[in-house]
Amino acid sequence: MRRQAHTVYSPPGWDREMYRPPDDVLFEWQELVCCLKFMEEKEVNAGMLAPETRDMMIGYADALIAGGSPVRTLEGLAEAMMGRWKLAFTTEERYKILPPGTRVYYHIHRDGRLENVMKFKDKYWDSLISSATYNLTPQGRLLFEFSSNRVNINNPFQARAQWKIPLPPNVGNTGSAFADVSYMDGVLWIEKIRDPGTEQVFVTIYEYQGPIEGEERTPSTSLSLSSPPSSSSASSTGSLIAFLEGLEKEEQEELAEERRKEGEREGETSPPPADPSASGNPSVAPSSPPPSPSSSSSSPSSRVSA
Repeated sequence: MRRQAHTVYSPPGWDREMYRPPDDVLFEWQELVCCLKFMEEKEVNAGMLAPETRDMMIGYADALIAGGSPVRTLEGLAEAMMGRWKLAFTTEERYKILPPGTRVYYHIHRDGRLENVMKFKDKYWDSLISSATYNLTPQGRLLFEFSSNRVNINNPFQARAQWKIPLPPNVGNTGSAFADVSYMDGVLWIEKIRDPGTEQVFVTIYEYQGPIEGEERTPSTSLSLSSPPSSSSASSTGSLIAFLEGLEKEEQEELAEERRKEGEREGETSPPPADPSASGNPSVAPSSPPPSPSSSSSSPSSRVSA
């Protein structure tokens, strides 16, 4: 018997009318966000947790992924991503070297800009900000290209004033990067990927912190679908990327079916071809039948998701 969830902790900026976790994984969702709240209050990262606690949180994340992402359209995903996100949990090794109390945020703007903000718990060093441009692929992958980096230093001679110092081109985040979406409900964004080089699986959880000023998310019934994915498009991992790939494949199959039906209708309305033998002209050969509509429409390349 499934345990019933009690009072659900609501992270900041959660619009209950716009997004909510699926009912069948509400308990796991509640337990996961409470663990994230504990980590924030105690200022600990995933590397500082006991192994059993870390494994428990990964288990909750896996349950949400397997249950299916509530946001199931590309339009809905693009809308849900807008705003300020905090990297709340990750198993990636590179984040273990960050100074204690350091927090990482992603600010995703509507105009295609993205900011990676590394906030330090220091009297003078405030933050490292990396600016980038991004685009969202039809498979739900966020691709971004870094363009510049700067350091914000608190001015010790003037309260709430900062020096914003640009960094040289080769210092800070450079080149291109990406982020995947294995689960998205507008509050939690879970990314589970496999490193192709080491085959190691990483789990990262981002938590919504609220909108960017003047860029609030727009509630819409088309953004969140409560029904489970169809059997033809659901993947064994519950990955949102695999789901979107399935939608694209279904659209191509429907288009091919429509073309086939149109061909049949045209064949019914067209007059039958004249019989060459009836005309007595042996040089007139019967016309070859029209080719059947192709059913081998190209499907999107499959991607192995963790």
